Amino acid sequence: MLKNIQETQSVSDAKLLADLKKKKLATVLKVITYTVTKGPKYAKEMPVEHTDLTVDLLASGAWETANFKPYNFAALGSNQDAGALHPLNKVRQEFRNIFFSQGFVEMPTGQ
Repeated sequence: MLKNIQETQSVSDAKLLADLKKKKLATVLKVITYTVTKGPKYAKEMPVEHTDLTVDLLASGAWETANFKPYNFAALGSNQDAGALHPLNKVRQEFRNIFFSQGFVEMPTGQ
């Protein structure tokens, strides 16, 4: 029985398998297999995908047969660095900090 299980790598009876595991004569292994097949866009060489329509493509007429990379309009743009304070605003902030450190307070205004 064990030789048959070893050859076929499977057990059809669940009770028999439970008994073999209880006696530590068998262990259960999970086998994952993958099948790789050629897809619809299979090619021996990677095709060149153009990202922009250039003057050269237009002049030569190659734009009619060229492969263009699709645009992803849902993609987020890169983070932009925010600007800096104007030099006069920096000086104004330094003066405010100096006066606040001496105990002055700002008056509440309606603006």
